[in-house]
Amino acid sequence: MISKIKQINYDAEPSSSTNSIQIADLNNDHIIDLVYRSESNIAIRFGLSNGNFSNEIKYSLGNEKMKCQYITIADLNNDKQMDIITANVNGDNLSIFIGYNYGEFYLISNYSTGNASTPFWVTTADINNDNIQDIISTNTGTNSIGIFLGFGNGTFNQMISYSLDENYSPYSIILNDINNDNYFDMIILTEYVTGDGYIIILFGYNNLTFINKYKYSTGENSFPFTMTLVDFNNDNYFDIAVANTGTNNIVIFFGFGNGIFTKQTSYSVGNSTMPYYIIATDFNNDNISDLVVSCLGNDEIVLFLGYKNGTFQLSKTYSTGFGSKPYGLTVADLDNNKQLEIIVSLWGSGDIAILSLYDAAIFSTEIVYSTDLTLKSSSLSIADFNNDNLTDIIVANSATDDLIIYFASINNSYSKQIKYYIRKNFHPEYVLSCDINNDNNSDIISINTKNNTFSFIIGYGNETFNEKQFIYSTGDNSKPIFALSNDLNNDNRSDLIIVNSATDNFGIFYNFNYTSFYNQQIYSNKNSLKPTDIIIENFNNDKYPDIAVTFSGNDSLGIFFGSKYGNLNNMSIYSTGNNSQPNSLKTGDFNNDGQLDIVVANWATNNIIILFGYNYGYFHNIKSYSTGNNSNPTYIDIADFNNDYQLDTVVVNKGSNNILILLGDKNGSFQNLISYSTGYGSKPESLAISDLNNDNNMDIIVANLYTHNIGIFFGYGNGKFHNMITYKTEGPMAISIADLNNDYNKDIAIANYLGNNIAILFGSGNGNFSSIKTYSIGFGSLPKSILIHDFNNDQKLDLAITKSGTNEIVILFGFGNEIFLL
Repeated sequence: MISKIKQINYDAEPSSSTNSIQIADLNNDHIIDLVYRSESNIAIRFGLSNGNFSNEIKYSLGNEKMKCQYITIADLNNDKQMDIITANVNGDNLSIFIGYNYGEFYLISNYSTGNASTPFWVTTADINNDNIQDIISTNTGTNSIGIFLGFGNGTFNQMISYSLDENYSPYSIILNDINNDNYFDMIILTEYVTGDGYIIILFGYNNLTFINKYKYSTGENSFPFTMTLVDFNNDNYFDIAVANTGTNNIVIFFGFGNGIFTKQTSYSVGNSTMPYYIIATDFNNDNISDLVVSCLGNDEIVLFLGYKNGTFQLSKTYSTGFGSKPYGLTVADLDNNKQLEIIVSLWGSGDIAILSLYDAAIFSTEIVYSTDLTLKSSSLSIADFNNDNLTDIIVANSATDDLIIYFASINNSYSKQIKYYIRKNFHPEYVLSCDINNDNNSDIISINTKNNTFSFIIGYGNETFNEKQFIYSTGDNSKPIFALSNDLNNDNRSDLIIVNSATDNFGIFYNFNYTSFYNQQIYSNKNSLKPTDIIIENFNNDKYPDIAVTFSGNDSLGIFFGSKYGNLNNMSIYSTGNNSQPNSLKTGDFNNDGQLDIVVANWATNNIIILFGYNYGYFHNIKSYSTGNNSNPTYIDIADFNNDYQLDTVVVNKGSNNILILLGDKNGSFQNLISYSTGYGSKPESLAISDLNNDNNMDIIVANLYTHNIGIFFGYGNGKFHNMITYKTEGPMAISIADLNNDYNKDIAIANYLGNNIAILFGSGNGNFSSIKTYSIGFGSLPKSILIHDFNNDQKLDLAITKSGTNEIVILFGFGNEIFLL
């Protein structure tokens, strides 16, 4: 039975045809935009803050007869702006449009895929592990795969071609590590000359070598075109789903984690449906992947609901209109109702259609127009705003110029909320909660990046706030991004330190009557550019806070010394080395002289340096330690790894895929530099330090984003560590450690950025962990950070997660017994 839906049409262009469709934030305004094909152009509609979209903007492919078959989006030149790549099926080339000025594009080049190659699909990956995106195309006409190695500036080398067997034409491709050897493999969907379909798998090795082909049939005369790669049966191994246009079915291949798959399981879509495009996501919020398929033959969208054992049931079908020919698909939560919408390109009518979801995978209205609306929550803070001894949450929404406060209730919910509007185009990017006026009620500081101000909002402790904001300028074009609160002049009033990204300085606002601030005092150096890390310490033992800042733009460390009245002396500059680009710092007394020293990680020169403190505030005898060629250290931490009561250092080397241990001695030197691999192509993102096996030795836990695992290095207590033991996850970004099930053993909570879930490894206390348990937090949530805290005062730890993809904060309430509920 076909479910009826309301449809409103907005033409992409008269007489146009649309096929591929993608969504991304193209102009960095924290609102999702839409990209699709419109005849011999690519078309863009920019999302607006009110949920509507701009008029269509077109960019020519360079030839009025050129038509792209597929579009993909990635940052090709590392400028934090999205670029667009098209596969031009009748031009035998790829077009690359480079993004600039936050929303504009120019055609930088067309790259040939070979005479009569007919490129059908294009995707990106860092296939040679050089931290630069490469491009991979399926060349249907020449039965080959093309790889274009990137230079990091938006340009690429000439194509390297990988030929398939004669008469096997590739249509789509997915790159992932399906045999857990830390190398990218190619999963290629092909069509034999007779129309029979095959999945061909090429296993990747070092030096761009792909060998040991496996081949799986999708059926005689199946004519497959698209596929998706997901774990359908919850065994932590990738499975494959294929849409077969010729045989009107979808087929599933279950993986064993070693590159081998079972024979296909088939599900009929219906006679003459011609299923074309297939995607997987969780539509009914049951933490299980479902499938949605576009059907060219009967102008319908079909939904299959999944079960945890990997089986599926056809649930609903939805008409997109006679002759509409639904083609490309993507999904997003467009109206922020925690339900996904399906966005469809209609090849026949040239429209873009949106199917709106309600009641766990039942669709209501279909609005044919464009894509996403997102708040893009950029910062959060916690405090008790109503003095009920419960932890409330405040979120800064830069796209909608407001703050939202979520009040905790005793029944574990945050259903009550209020919105506090800042002002139009202020774009609050950071929020801080503290008691500015010493009335024992939490107040709010909103850092307004676009307007170059901060707002001070007085809280009354009863869920209300002063309607009048006190607004202070941080300077023309300063673009403030971060703030700290501290009493800098010992007058028992909270002062503010604000980092200004565009003017390369920081300003101090001194509180003078508990509700007002003096004009800011600017502290900078004419050569200081790009502050990357900041820390407050008392370096000269005078009881007054000092400030240390790393500047990557001019390769230096700056020290500002505090005084009795809160003033800071002129900055003392210490070079971190030519072209060093320092990005992280920590402090500790490394040489046991009772004075703080500073350790800095230099990303570009691949080293760390130690600046030793002396004479209470001065630094000298800088020592440098290499972290290895192309190591690109991104994070540094300190602990005692060999139980000699001396501080040691661990460095995360994202470029060389390892961690480096430097053992300290009592004189401040580091000996026995030992590196431990985190796996080829792992790109370690973060780490945590804890004693996981109760042997009184520090262990190290690393989040390996690209190889989809966390690695545990168990310490022996002598500065050495056991080789990494891995636990498979889905693109981990952050780690937090605590006893979550009240068994007195450390557990590991993981934010899986690429898996859109939270995973927990429950520890046994001896270094072993249970099978990983996952808790879905929604498709497209992209969790980036995780915090452990008892939010509802029940003496049981809960989890707070920031969802960067859907702009939400989610709380998983713990029961102390390995159960967590929303």
